[in-house]
Amino acid sequence: MIETALPFTPHPNTTLKLHIDGSVQNNHKLGACGFCVFADDKLYFAQSRKLVGDYITSNYAEFQALVLALKWCHEHCYLTPTIYTDSEAVAIWSKTKTNTKEGAIRLVRSAIIHYSQFLEYNAIHVKREEPHQRFTDFICNMGYLGNASFSNGKQHRAIIGGYYTSPFYN
Repeated sequence: MIETALPFTPHPNTTLKLHIDGSVQNNHKLGACGFCVFADDKLYFAQSRKLVGDYITSNYAEFQALVLALKWCHEHCYLTPTIYTDSEAVAIWSKTKTNTKEGAIRLVRSAIIHYSQFLEYNAIHVKREEPHQRFTDFICNMGYLGNASFSNGKQHRAIIGGYYTSPFYN
């Protein structure tokens, strides 16, 4: 069961769990990405973002989600986040930092390398069915409607309620 952590504010040295996800529609012109921050397994923050372009891939959307999450950690001085992703490509690349031929992903990865200078993050592959990952998938898909951040208890209760009545939960 997803619950809100607010009004609790985690200490900057707290190891947070960040779940990320990316999604693309069939025409590859519209995508979305998002991430959720969990402290003590409770929702602390969530953000989604709309992606528009000529050709958006699933990997591009997943890496955009990682950039958003790392940027948030950098801005809030959380230096050792643990990132959970259902994308094997993101989890593997985060450990190896190997080059890619895909130009758009190369640009996103340079942003990730930039944030890696300030953060020590660990990326772990999880199954999509994991409860926090399913909720993050729900947040990610909200990005198709536009960019949004959810940072207070009232917003958390509303999106959690929406999640439990959505097809993402069932």
